[in-house]
Amino acid sequence: MTTLHHRPSRVSASRGLNALGTFLVALPLLGGVAGLLLALTGRFGGPDNALTAAWYIPAAMAVSALLGAALLLVVHRHDHWLRPMALWSALAVGGWVFAMGSAQITGLAQSETIEHATLAKGLLLAGLAVYLVALVALTVVGVRASAPPEDDWY
Repeated sequence: MTTLHHRPSRVSASRGLNALGTFLVALPLLGGVAGLLLALTGRFGGPDNALTAAWYIPAAMAVSALLGAALLLVVHRHDHWLRPMALWSALAVGGWVFAMGSAQITGLAQSETIEHATLAKGLLLAGLAVYLVALVALTVVGVRASAPPEDDWY
């Protein structure tokens, strides 16, 4: 038999907040894909600017992901979804901070003409890869958390 642990109004409000948090987390990913597709057209610089758009837009929209992750953590603070959301949120923040910090420390952020700075580019790409993978995982966990709970019929 199914038992309700929350009032129906509270459940619907938490589902709405979960959807909003998941959307805010996914927004940098959607912006990066949209920027990549726009840059691939000849009008916006072609393939040369495509990779720049693919990493710059999600990195610039990190505030949206941070707000969405915080909202997801608040909504699911008493759920079993809290641990995976906290893990992926921490990895997303850590990846972004590592990427932006390494770009500042190596000088990649101040100069656009560093062509042979493979270490700087590698550190930046490693941090961004962790950030983007964590955002994808956090979006997936947010979508899975919004699914209605399974009945416990025996």
